[in-house]
Amino acid sequence: MVSKTVMAGAAVIVIAIIAAGILAFYKAPALQVSNATGTAGTQTKTNSSLLFNDSQYAPYAYLISGNATLSAAGRAATADFNITHSQLQDGAVEYFLKARATGIVYNATVGPGSRLYFIDTNTADDYPTSDASTVDDGYAVVNASGHIVTEVYPLSGA
Repeated sequence: MVSKTVMAGAAVIVIAIIAAGILAFYKAPALQVSNATGTAGTQTKTNSSLLFNDSQYAPYAYLISGNATLSAAGRAATADFNITHSQLQDGAVEYFLKARATGIVYNATVGPGSRLYFIDTNTADDYPTSDASTVDDGYAVVNASGHIVTEVYPLSGA
């Protein structure tokens, strides 16, 4: 027969483990992936006939694909994002924009001849190594003729 003291000790350990798990869950940034399917509050345009240069976001855009060299403003706009890419077999490039503050990863596939722009409509909240709020950020994939292929703004969950 198990004593009440042993059972009480086991109960305390189980409760402590559950509490630690809950605390870790809420404190650790969850890794999420967005593939531009859009969520509540996010405006996603796909295969638009609109020229990107005529869009409302063009003045706030920074080219990040290819061999782009970001200006100081572009570096500040993207400061909260770790931007990496992977070459695909079909010649396209998949870009991953990971928000450092939240851990959320957004991905955009850029076909041959297309370009990827990072959008930041409010650079006043950007700092040299972080962004106070990423709800003013987004991205656009633009084809070789300058038309929007995909535009995601604002980034969901950021």
